[in-house]
Amino acid sequence: MNPKLKNVLLIFVKQAVNAVLASSILKVLVSGNFQFNSADSWWNFGKAMASVIIAREATVWVPVILKWTTTNADPQ
Repeated sequence: MNPKLKNVLLIFVKQAVNAVLASSILKVLVSGNFQFNSADSWWNFGKAMASVIIAREATVWVPVILKWTTTNADPQ
């Protein structure tokens, strides 16, 4: 595997794991919304986790992409 691609994938995975761990407090704080006794509850929890992961990835990648699109430099 290409080392640069491997690094990018590793960053994606690390940020996703970090986001899920940091937001796992959602289950404790709003346990009334996430009972895990129905498919709807799992779906709602999945949507909450997905939004946290997307927000975390955006905080990492948006500045890199903006820098890359506004300069001729290598985006590292």
